[in-house]
Order: sequence, then C-alpha cells, then structure tokens
Amino acid sequence: MKNKFRFLPLISVLVLVLFAGGCASTSIINSWHEDQYGGPKLEKFLVIGLSNVPNRRRFFETAFAEKLTNAGLAAETSFRMIPDDRITDEKSVIESAIQSSSADAILTTRLIDISREQSYVPPSYNYAPVGFYDYYYPTYRMMFQPGYVVTNTNVILETNVYSAATKALLWTGNTRTFNPSSAEHVVDELASIVIKELTNFGYIAPR
Repeated sequence: MKNKFRFLPLISVLVLVLFAGGCASTSIINSWHEDQYGGPKLEKFLVIGLSNVPNRRRFFETAFAEKLTNAGLAAETSFRMIPDDRITDEKSVIESAIQSSSADAILTTRLIDISREQSYVPPSYNYAPVGFYDYYYPTYRMMFQPGYVVTNTNVILETNVYSAATKALLWTGNTRTFNPSSAEHVVDELASIVIKELTNFGYIAPR
C-alpha cells in the first residue's frame, strides 16, 4: 500500500482553455476499483486538489465539495488545513490533515495532460433559396463555405478515492474532457461521474 498514497507535483485540473461555443464532454478512459471492500459506506470526503497554484486549488476543492454536498454527502476542503506550498510533496503534512479531519474518505484529483489537436475542415458548397418568395417558387444560388482549421482540446485528469482509515485505494479513474468550455462544467461532470461510480460499486449509498 505504501506506493498507492502518493501525491505528484503537477498543476491541477483548472488549467483550462475557454472555448467560445465549445461543448464539454467528460468520459472515463479507464478505471479500477477494490472489489473486496467490506467497510462502512463513505459519507464524508476530504477533497484535495493536487496543485501548488493557490487560486486554482481553492476553486477546484470548493466546487467539488459543493457538488458532493448537493448529492447528499458531506465534504470538506483541504486548503484550510494544508499549506499551498506543501500540498504536492509533503506526505506527512497531508496525512496529518487527514487524521485531524472527520472525513472517512479522501478524494484527490490531478492533471495528467492537456493536448491540442488541429484539423482542417475542407471547403464546401451549399445551395440556398434567393429571397423570401423563393421558398414558394424557389430559385437557388450556390453558397461557398471556405475551409477552416478547428482546434480541439482534451484534458486528462486522474481522480483517486482512498479510505481515510486504512489509506487503501478504493477507486481510481482517468477521465477525458473534450473541448472544456469552463472550469465549472468540468468539475460538475467529473463529480457526477465519480459519484455514479462510487454508488455503482457500493462505496456510498444511493442518492
């Protein structure tokens, strides 16, 4: 178990590029869960955003904790207990905060990768009616749509859920968000996925 409870110094989920008109979609790439867990249902989470950038960490932890609370669970943020400059590389500080909290589960999220891909949409031709009355007595003219370049962004996150009592890893998953439109949208979709997974595997009671 000693290698499972590890915190790597990467920036957090909230390094996002905003896209006008983008449509975020978050899905699980891969996941794992402990299928022999025999402990009580998880009810209170300590949320840890693994970032050394204070405002990003605070936003993520606050937003995720709010989503858990809205789902009928209890949650507290770690930034009030763990200094920002020690969040990613001070295991003893984090474990001390866990012991002083009343949480029975720890949820961590870190950024794995942000990738951007460009694709070219070739020119196209369409036909459109000319004038209002052309809908009844249609005549058409050709409309030219020039080619353009589209940039798509994928944000890969790793989320882990541990037992506070044993530090055992209960669930881990990598998610991909396609073209994130806002940080709020990403947190909302990620929280929904995590809550659904924990419910399906019996770690939390159905809400």
